[in-house]
Amino acid sequence: MAQIDIRKNFQSSLPFQEYTLKLWLAILLSIWSISLSAKVIESIDNIPISTEASYVFFYHGAIAEGKKNDPVSGRHGLYDFTGLKQSLDSESYYLVTEHRERNAIIEKHAKELANKVSDLLRNGVNPSKISIVGFSKGGGIVATAASLIDNENIRYVLLASCPQNSQDVDWPPFKGRLLSLYEREDIWAGSCAFLADGSPKVSEFKEVVLESGLGHGEFYRPHKRWLAPVLAWISPAS
Repeated sequence: MAQIDIRKNFQSSLPFQEYTLKLWLAILLSIWSISLSAKVIESIDNIPISTEASYVFFYHGAIAEGKKNDPVSGRHGLYDFTGLKQSLDSESYYLVTEHRERNAIIEKHAKELANKVSDLLRNGVNPSKISIVGFSKGGGIVATAASLIDNENIRYVLLASCPQNSQDVDWPPFKGRLLSLYEREDIWAGSCAFLADGSPKVSEFKEVVLESGLGHGEFYRPHKRWLAPVLAWISPAS
């Protein structure tokens, strides 16, 4: 009877066993990595609530309403909604980027936002862990919601959201920490200083005036010159 060298067979099986182990480790690491980065939420109704988590809401401009793909403006070119979301995404917080319907009503979405943020606060989320960013019409939603939320420690960012003439808008008193950014050549948007001047509940106000020459289109794409101050403002460590 032929003898079987068990040691030889065992040794020859090691490469396969090692390969299988490495394969399973790679799969587990992949799943773990996905779970860490899967923090972008596209519906305000699906926000997980955790007192350990931080939250950033981003409200896009009117040009993206009702559009499935990144729309293109005849004046400013591509509105890179996909790139904007990717640039704001971080493992440090949940990014909520709900896509609005066409001709969305500002008051409706502002009330929904205020209700959701109030829900987070009622469940023990620290207001310093909540940041809300809005561009253009999205900024109008954010500014309207700020008065309803009524919390001076939440951080807000308004991107080209305030009209050049403050008399053109009838917003309720703003409440919170406010960062405003606009481009000097913008024919529609200007300073948000009137919000801070008209409300004693604006606990902090900063404004950045950009000079790229892109006007309203400055915020159509994720440029570092405006992303850097925004990310610094909404950082949970700030």
